[in-house]
Amino acid sequence: MTTGESDQMFHLHRMLVGHTQDVRTLATSPSGAVVSGSRDASIRVWAQDQGSDTESDGASMVVQGHGDYVTALVLSPVDDTIVSGSRDNTIRLWSKSSPGAYALATVLSGHEYQVTGVAILDDVRAASKARLLASTSLDGSVRLWKVGE
Repeated sequence: MTTGESDQMFHLHRMLVGHTQDVRTLATSPSGAVVSGSRDASIRVWAQDQGSDTESDGASMVVQGHGDYVTALVLSPVDDTIVSGSRDNTIRLWSKSSPGAYALATVLSGHEYQVTGVAILDDVRAASKARLLASTSLDGSVRLWKVGE
C-alpha cells in the first residue's frame, strides 16, 4: 500500500503476469482491455474482468508475429484493431478474427530502424474505410500510411 501526495491510500488492484521478458509498451481500449507488448515479441490482451485484487498469470489472448520485440501499440477506438510497431522495423495491424483471437491483417514496411511509436489518425466520422496511421522510428522519420482504400 502507498500514499499519494494528497494522503489518499492506494493499493495494487491487479498484477498482470505472463510475458517472459520485460514489457516495453502498453495501450488500452474503450472497452477496458489492456494490451501489452514485450521484448519476448508477443502482444498480450488482458480482459478487464479477469478477477481483482489478485495476480493474473494468463492473458485473454496472445498475439504473435513480430520478429523482434514489440516497441509500440495503439488500439482503434472503433473496432479494437491493434496496431503494433517493433524492433523488426515493421508496423502490423491485427484484426479480431473471432471472439477470442486476432489475425494479422497488414504488414507495413519501410522504416530503416526500429519503430518507436504508432498512432491512428482516423476520422471516425469519415465515410471512407481507409485508415490513416502514423509511425515514428529511430531512423529519424515520421511516416504516414493510408491502409485499406
